[in-house]
Amino acid sequence: MDGSRRYLLEQLKSCCKQRTDGNWALLAAAAGDDRCIQEVYNTLAGYTWQYIPTGPAPDSPTFAHWRVLAISISRADLLEELLTRWEREPNTNNFENFDSCSEWIFLAGRTAKNFFKIQQLNPTEEPWSWEEYASRLGVPDNLINRPLKESILTLADIQKSGNVGGAAIKALRTQAVKIEREVFEHYSQSINTTDCYVIALLIELSRKTEFTADIWSENVLRVFPKIQDPIKLMYITGGLVNPQWQIPSWYS
Repeated sequence: MDGSRRYLLEQLKSCCKQRTDGNWALLAAAAGDDRCIQEVYNTLAGYTWQYIPTGPAPDSPTFAHWRVLAISISRADLLEELLTRWEREPNTNNFENFDSCSEWIFLAGRTAKNFFKIQQLNPTEEPWSWEEYASRLGVPDNLINRPLKESILTLADIQKSGNVGGAAIKALRTQAVKIEREVFEHYSQSINTTDCYVIALLIELSRKTEFTADIWSENVLRVFPKIQDPIKLMYITGGLVNPQWQIPSWYS
């Protein structure tokens, strides 16, 4: 890593660590703040099959998902340790049954499993077409394993999926498809006006091209003060803070 890239990365991490109150502590944990990481880890470690939150304020199950996201960015080793512990429970199949365990352990366990699931393309599976699936709000989970018919995708192509939350974009992870540079140039200038999930996916896909991560980092830093939701910032910055990180879906 050259000096300019290291400087941008450290500047980005520093911005993410500025606040440690409320949801901002999750962003700080994702960026590597040791105290916030420990707090997130301790809370996740306290989840059980019949977990009942304690304290002065209710703890929404959604936070289980966000906590897993935060620690997966900065300390995937700790997340793997937690998942191994949860899977030793006698009722580990409860990860598949939302009705027979606490919502917290369900969301935490299912999200954590996604980070250690290896997706591979099966060239013998039925091919699929971007034209058919790009504009759908939901797509079959197995698209990521089936070969894509198209070999090149343009900005207009990607916008079809981006406009509906990017469900089909995730399926491009395994595809040998060329995404035109214009796509990344456009979305790197539209960070504050594009769904954070779409931006996170495009940051990830751009690693396979000559598009430099510095452009993403520079523009994230530029719009950072305008983004008021630390969870959105965690999605967007995850793949910049940790170049191996991939944003998961909620349950798949």
